[in-house]
Amino acid sequence: MSADLQQIRTIHMTVQTAEKRLLGYKAEAELNLSCTLVNIARGNCSVSIYPIADFATPSGKLEIEIRRPVMNLAFNLQQTSFDRLCEALSYHQPRPVDLMILLDNALTVTIDGDLSIQEKEIHQIRDLSWRIPLC
Repeated sequence: MSADLQQIRTIHMTVQTAEKRLLGYKAEAELNLSCTLVNIARGNCSVSIYPIADFATPSGKLEIEIRRPVMNLAFNLQQTSFDRLCEALSYHQPRPVDLMILLDNALTVTIDGDLSIQEKEIHQIRDLSWRIPLC
């Protein structure tokens, strides 16, 4: 690997907007976030979060398009975690909320933070963490 390239498995992003959607007659919940990328230059991430039954295993995937600076992240959270996150995001925050995702495979970025990919990539989400300011 060239000295001006590095491998990262964690993507750090800052939440710009958050909205909860209730879809259809059953009012099925979906949380949508618009995020800016912190450790990758010139990019945004559209995040969709769906609740699942508490006994189901959380999962998610990240799609990276080659021709657009927008990533699409979709993942499922257990219902209790989904509800806790919606509640936490509903309060006015003194600073932006941060989301960090751990990918199954590394991404290659330049020393300037530019993503280096040759074709569309899809990555599984291994884990995720939130940093939500309290005051």
